[in-house]
Amino acid sequence: MTKRELSSSLKGKIAATLIGMACAQGSKGEINFASPFVDDEGVDLIFFRKGGGGKAVLAQVKSRTMQSKLLSRGTFRVQVRRASFKPREGYYFIFVAFDESRKGLFDTLWFIPSVDFERKLAGQTNETVLVFQSRFNSRDMWEAYRTSLAELPQRITQIL
Repeated sequence: MTKRELSSSLKGKIAATLIGMACAQGSKGEINFASPFVDDEGVDLIFFRKGGGGKAVLAQVKSRTMQSKLLSRGTFRVQVRRASFKPREGYYFIFVAFDESRKGLFDTLWFIPSVDFERKLAGQTNETVLVFQSRFNSRDMWEAYRTSLAELPQRITQIL
């Protein structure tokens, strides 16, 4: 039987779903999540408190797999298209690595408010993309946003 490769779109959807499930489970069901039918607004997940309240956290999930050469050397790098990026309150990026062999997410990820992302990358001159790059254990401008998968539900709950 031929081994079939997952498309990048499917890998992204799997990573976003795993993030949502980890947050629902990690909050003991206090937060729930939904996925938009279409992600035209750059939103992959919508987190909300179970039972209402009206406030939501919108998140775009960007993932990479261990097959990435940079990631295999400990560097996470991803591009965000400027044309679809609209920073606003309540809108966050979640940058996470996906290990296909383990069929799961890395424990370390970045949870960054979109307004901070825009401010920190204001000096980038590429007209079509913004480039996020960090290492899993470095002291860089993204260190304050680095968190664990287990801590992410608490961070989202605090915002909600």
